[in-house]
Amino acid sequence: MAARPAAETKLDDAYLSAAENGDHAVAQKMVDDAAAAWGGKAYYHASHDAWCTPEDRPIYLTTSVHVARKYNLAGVVRKFYVKFPGRGIYKAEKGQTSYMHYGMTDLARRLSDEGYSAMQGLPAAPGYGGAEVVVLKPQGIVQLADPIVRDKTGKIVPLSERFPHKTTTKPKKLNLAPKGGEQEVGVEDSLRWAEENK
Repeated sequence: MAARPAAETKLDDAYLSAAENGDHAVAQKMVDDAAAAWGGKAYYHASHDAWCTPEDRPIYLTTSVHVARKYNLAGVVRKFYVKFPGRGIYKAEKGQTSYMHYGMTDLARRLSDEGYSAMQGLPAAPGYGGAEVVVLKPQGIVQLADPIVRDKTGKIVPLSERFPHKTTTKPKKLNLAPKGGEQEVGVEDSLRWAEENK
């Protein structure tokens, strides 16, 4: 296994220190910076926790907190970072629906096979406004924006595993951690900010 870059190791150490010490503001800033460097865009989803762990089924996301809340008034709105690889987002044509209840439609399967990572279309329910994005296969490209995410053993997932910079590194599967502005900022800026805000 190749050695990790020193800056990446240093950033993970600074992040884990902030997370373990309960400094959620510093941890959140570092998450936001790492997501921006990864190329992630902010999206929202409102549902119960079972629907906030996208792995192998499509997930609906929107860039609007207000639109997300309309889909589930009782649900907690969660923020995610999404990176759209391949051909990116397919914009639905007139008459095509992005609605998928519990699985992929024939259109979604075809788009996925053709290299699209998401489909954009009008919302399934009238009056919700705006457009929604359905990420077809969320595994590895949809990451919770929470300041702390834990793996199945309860261990805090380091930033380099949530938002890897090398395509050979697979991001960790999403696991919800107990709850405890994207900016174009580099690793060194993030480390300096963390140091100044201890």
